[in-house]
Amino acid sequence: MTIARYAPPPGPARLARIRTLPWVDRSSPAGPCCRLLLVHDPLRHGEALREVEHDMRGLATGLGLGLLQDGRRYLGTVVHVASGYTLLDYGHAQHVLQVPYPSDEWYGLARATTHVHITLGLDPRPDDNGTNAHLYTQVAAQTGRLWAGVASVRS
Repeated sequence: MTIARYAPPPGPARLARIRTLPWVDRSSPAGPCCRLLLVHDPLRHGEALREVEHDMRGLATGLGLGLLQDGRRYLGTVVHVASGYTLLDYGHAQHVLQVPYPSDEWYGLARATTHVHITLGLDPRPDDNGTNAHLYTQVAAQTGRLWAGVASVRS
């Protein structure tokens, strides 16, 4: 059976299980940049990986992300920051995804540079204790299960 590459954006029931992991990446010689990893919670008993993958593809499609191996793409203005809130417009007609509690440094840098590098993994995070975003992205990139893009920020 072939799994569709694209899917419709998921609704609020799935959003509650998607974690947003923001961090400031200092590894580039061009200077620090804001990164945001979107990853699903670990599977629950009886939950199928296929369902999670379908909804994560819907989120990727709604944001305009492309497969990492195809190169990063420009997403347009899908990140909105104002009054301490950070929201992602992921293409759903009625809902947005909130990024809870980014650091003050991340929030300030997103406003100053007006760009956020968004990465989405198709696989659920491996644990319930917090995911090492850098390690997760390395593994997912090696297996071709990472979607990415660069978004503009509206503040």
